[in-house]
Amino acid sequence: HWHLVVSDGVFTPEGEFYHLWNWDVEAVLEDLCGSILRAFVRWSKLSSEVAEKLGAWESDRSGFSCFVTEQTQPDDKDGLARLIRYLFRDAKLLL
Repeated sequence: HWHLVVSDGVFTPEGEFYHLWNWDVEAVLEDLCGSILRAFVRWSKLSSEVAEKLGAWESDRSGFSCFVTEQTQPDDKDGLARLIRYLFRDAKLLL
């Protein structure tokens, strides 16, 4: 289970934001699922046959998910604080 914050663009020194791409959630999910299943086969955690079967499942039944939310504005301090609290809510388990 991972949580990631990924920028979909860049800020200029003047504070302007430029989008670099639009997210295709299904494509990201397909790439993520395939990458993880290949790694599990490489690490001998799954057979290639089982990985192939799991990879053929419909995305809503696969156990994999990808959520892309709306952009958090740089001046939205409350939104940024909520995002950081959410990302680090279980960080104490790692200590």
